[in-house]
Amino acid sequence: MGPHLATPYGAAAKIWNGTINYVICFLIIYKIDNGRDSRDVALYWSGATVTGQFVLFVGALTGSFSGSLQPSVWINLVFLVLPLVVIFKFLIKPRIDVKVEM
Repeated sequence: MGPHLATPYGAAAKIWNGTINYVICFLIIYKIDNGRDSRDVALYWSGATVTGQFVLFVGALTGSFSGSLQPSVWINLVFLVLPLVVIFKFLIKPRIDVKVEM
């Protein structure tokens, strides 16, 4: 574990990712399994994950521990790219709960 995760922000990020995002992932699976539209929940999860990763990268690269970062920190890029793919997928996909009348 990197020293930047021992900071107050790092602790809050670990708690958020370990509880809230975990529950949101189960909610997405539940909605998909029951044939409901999971667009709103998936976009919320993606936005929260991208925002958290962006703040983590900026804080880790410019903070007081930037000199002691290991190359393994860059594995977090996966957690930045995957939610961006989900965002673009759901933004392109038409909503099924909104009917367009001609």
